[in-house]
Amino acid sequence: MKKHIQTNKVLDLYSGVGTIGLSVAGNKDLTLVEVDKSAYQELENNAKNFKNATPVLDKSENALNYIEPDQTVILDPPRAGCDDKLIQKLLEVKPEKIIYLSCNPATQARDIKKLLETYKIDDTKIFNFFPRTPHIENLIVLSL
Repeated sequence: MKKHIQTNKVLDLYSGVGTIGLSVAGNKDLTLVEVDKSAYQELENNAKNFKNATPVLDKSENALNYIEPDQTVILDPPRAGCDDKLIQKLLEVKPEKIIYLSCNPATQARDIKKLLETYKIDDTKIFNFFPRTPHIENLIVLSL
């Protein structure tokens, strides 16, 4: 995933405790958005060692003003996928790259279909983080 981040700004939506954004953004300007208060407290703690990381306590659907054209957006939504307001904002603002990791290929396919109005798929990869279960994680990298 890190090789796909070529912008100086990164926005990690649905960031949880920051595992993805903090591990792949390096020294880029990183904004991490998380709504769960417990996860956010851990996110704040984890982000202390990264001078360019800014944690935000909010729903990703409410943090639309953080989306900018010259950035990479990381999405790792819950099984329900992304809120339609978020997808519409991505299509309006057109960030350079979108990295979409999902635990539900059906809702990811629904969201990607909408994003393909503007974006093209650069890369895909399936991960089996939970062996001997039916659960997978699917990564799709999109660019303008």
